Amino acid sequence: LEGVFEKSYMEYKGTWARFLILIVQGSLGNYSKVPALHLQLSYLHLNLLSNCYMSFYNVKNATMCGPSIFLRFQIYRQCSHIEEVIGQIIETRNSNGVGINIEKKIRFTDQFNNFLETAEGCISDHQQFWETLLEAEPNMDKLTYPCTCLLYTSPSPRD
Repeated sequence: LEGVFEKSYMEYKGTWARFLILIVQGSLGNYSKVPALHLQLSYLHLNLLSNCYMSFYNVKNATMCGPSIFLRFQIYRQCSHIEEVIGQIIETRNSNGVGINIEKKIRFTDQFNNFLETAEGCISDHQQFWETLLEAEPNMDKLTYPCTCLLYTSPSPRD
């Protein structure tokens, strides 16, 4: 009977945590530059779902939003807590003979963020070019800047 109660409690806890995360993510849709929401999402991922990777990712997003001094201290505390949890996970996995490579996940996230920023820049350059080109009477002087951006500053698809 205890196992059944514990299992139902864990399911309830996971469902509740996912619900809270959905609420915070919905708020981030409207207020994406609020570092406190990113930090709250980090707490939820780490403490309720034991997801260190998503917790670290949200802490990183919080630091990119220009937090206040108070929030910077909280971010520092959360980072040190994440490090402790990751250290415990690594110790238990090493004792069991299973390795974990978190550095690859973090490196991938950094590269993916760079890719998204580059893609957004390229899309805005293309959009500006086509909006200028599709005007009723396109001005060639207005087209030189978007063309220059597309030809010289946009990375090639192979990059």
